[in-house]
Amino acid sequence: MKDKFEISVKKAVDKNGTFLQDKEIVWKGIEHKMQKSKVRKLYFRLSIAASILIVAGIGALILSANRNSNVINDYYCEVSAELSQTEFYFAQMIEQKMEEVDNESTPDKEYFSLFFDEIDILGKQYEEYKKELTVFGYQEELIRAIILNRQQQLDELNRLLTEIKKIKNYENRKKSYSI
Repeated sequence: MKDKFEISVKKAVDKNGTFLQDKEIVWKGIEHKMQKSKVRKLYFRLSIAASILIVAGIGALILSANRNSNVINDYYCEVSAELSQTEFYFAQMIEQKMEEVDNESTPDKEYFSLFFDEIDILGKQYEEYKKELTVFGYQEELIRAIILNRQQQLDELNRLLTEIKKIKNYENRKKSYSI
């Protein structure tokens, strides 16, 4: 290999020991190659920096998504606990009002059939909401609808009890005046 190199150097050097090519042309070629090398190094460094930024950005997005999912899970836990407490309260109140209705002896149950039909419809609607809750999860609108439904059931039972008591009072007054 040294022989080939020596032969090429001897061809490039003339008898006086100077290069046959002009020195400026040689240096321009060397500078040009060095510029290319610098540009390549710059592109390489920029590509490394861009890769690091992309990886850091993706990592930040993943961490942000995890934090958001934790916040959402915490919200659902709170909503679930609040919903169960509210639902328990309404269930107790509805149960209590139903017992009061059962204890009141009504003279004409057909007269109150509209109240009972409305309570049955609200009960069926409540069951549908509970099914949707398992399918769609704890969405605010659905939770509000469930609570509103329970309030409507309780209101309907209170109106029914009020009507029953009005009729009983009327009958009691009627009996007291007839004596």
